[in-house]
Amino acid sequence: MITNVPSTSGSSSASTTWFPESGASFHVTGDATNIHESLSFDGPEQIFIGNGQGLDIHSSGSSVFSSPIKPQITLTLNHLLHVPTITKNLISVSQFARDNLVFFKFHADHCVVKSQATEEVLLHGKVGSDGFYTFPSVSFQSAKSSLSLPFSNNASVCNINTSSSTCNNQSSFTSQYLWHLRLGHPNTHTLKLALQHCNILIINKEKDVSNFCTACCMGKAHRLHSPSSETTYNHPLQLVFGDLWGPSPTVSSLEYKYYITFVDAFSRYTWIYLLKSKSDAFLISKLFKVMGKLQLGCPFKALQTDWGGEFRPFTQYLTNLGGITHRLICPHTHDQNGVVERKHRHIVDLGLTLLTQASLPLTYWDHAFLTSVYLINILPTSSLQFKIPNQVLFHQQPHYNFLKVFGCVSFPLLRPYNAHKLDFRSHECIFLGYSSSHKGYRCLSPSGHIFISKDVLFNESRFPYPILFTTAPYDPTPIKDVSLSSLPLDTSSASTPSYLPTSTLPTSPTPTILSPASAISPQSHTISQSASGSSFSSFSPVVPPINQHPMQTRSRPCIVLPRLNPTLLLMHTEPKNVKQALADPKWNAATKEEFNALHKNHT
Repeated sequence: MITNVPSTSGSSSASTTWFPESGASFHVTGDATNIHESLSFDGPEQIFIGNGQGLDIHSSGSSVFSSPIKPQITLTLNHLLHVPTITKNLISVSQFARDNLVFFKFHADHCVVKSQATEEVLLHGKVGSDGFYTFPSVSFQSAKSSLSLPFSNNASVCNINTSSSTCNNQSSFTSQYLWHLRLGHPNTHTLKLALQHCNILIINKEKDVSNFCTACCMGKAHRLHSPSSETTYNHPLQLVFGDLWGPSPTVSSLEYKYYITFVDAFSRYTWIYLLKSKSDAFLISKLFKVMGKLQLGCPFKALQTDWGGEFRPFTQYLTNLGGITHRLICPHTHDQNGVVERKHRHIVDLGLTLLTQASLPLTYWDHAFLTSVYLINILPTSSLQFKIPNQVLFHQQPHYNFLKVFGCVSFPLLRPYNAHKLDFRSHECIFLGYSSSHKGYRCLSPSGHIFISKDVLFNESRFPYPILFTTAPYDPTPIKDVSLSSLPLDTSSASTPSYLPTSTLPTSPTPTILSPASAISPQSHTISQSASGSSFSSFSPVVPPINQHPMQTRSRPCIVLPRLNPTLLLMHTEPKNVKQALADPKWNAATKEEFNALHKNHT
């Protein structure tokens, strides 16, 4: 602290004369009687005057005096330092103006202090023979009367009048903690403003009494701020965030209730796997680790999850693999796993948006969430300074020409599935996203089958689900999985899903897919055809003439041979001796019957 003092030598100035000092950080006095309540000072041990000399600080406190011009107004000197070796009483201009809401105005031969609210003159100073501005005859209120105010029967009431927004002419001195209790445990800033507004002085300098109030700690406990991590990751799989979502209130079309996501901290690439039960999470994680090592060529170093029951077996498993760290967040502190928690919100929000856009029911949330993750991975993200996760991880620019509007009309090539040559080559389906293991599109037909094909035409302005699945007759019974199509895939196309699909592990069951080998019978085959948004009509193929020849062949239409259930033919053998014959009940009965016949015939 540097203070410009007129002089440190000569006789002591009168204790009632004060010098306004714009270069002083605190009020300073050499007379201890000018301080109403002395306290130990926890700031610097010395102040430094203009010649570089350091003066020791013994204590600090506060004082109150009445305006000589407006006696009803009291002025305060907060943070008043007692420096015995100083010869002048100094008023810090900035501190005094801030505490009393006043401003100084200096003239050639005098100075004045005016109220900021009314601009009334509260103090009048003059220029002495030494050229310094002074305020003579500043008389302080006695410490005894001031200290007794808070404990007297007369309460200290804040009076607001037309002249000034100050309190009554008597100010209170008491503990800051006591006022904290009286005012209902306010925070430090609110408490300070309230006391300053009513010109109530405090006798201690606690910086934040709320931190030391047991009642506040017990009654106001809340979550503390969690700063963002500043750790930089340089390689894929250096840290992976994992979390389980579910159960879903609606079972999906493929009978899923949960999904688990893994987010790479380096690239923010997301993998999603659909689950039917929580118990599948452990197996998925083991397969994910193997997939990451084979596909990315990077060691799996750390996995961060919560301590849910589905993740508890991970710790021992990861440790046995060679020291892979299983990082856990604090219980009920999901913000520590904020990366994957925010990813859940992003996936669900985007999935519900896609379902609403396509007018699909909630049972198709599995297809919507898979599509959401696929799109998130190829879009710029702010967490990577607007880089693309797929590009950061695989170093390849994604291709957007492959994308189509979710839930729109699609016409896949269905000729390999036709029962005869007069079946239509395609019919109207609903686009449900991108195949995770094929370079093709997933198309839902009105019959409930999901076709995967690369030869698909789209009408991205129509969303026909409410029409197809309310008027088109079809059998809603789910069809069991059949073998995948053997059609060759166009590997030359550049518009393909990412090299690591959103679900590549074998735990997710394959959706209902039809192959050319499993042709649809003419009786159940129904094709819905659209005509400018009109209703759909059923089409039945023409039945060829019936062949009257008695020979039955497999090629004859509409003829199904009865299936013969195989039977087990047993060969009956005769016993080789009497012991074997008597052991067989049938032979034993036949023997008795023959013996009785001999007796009856008297032979």
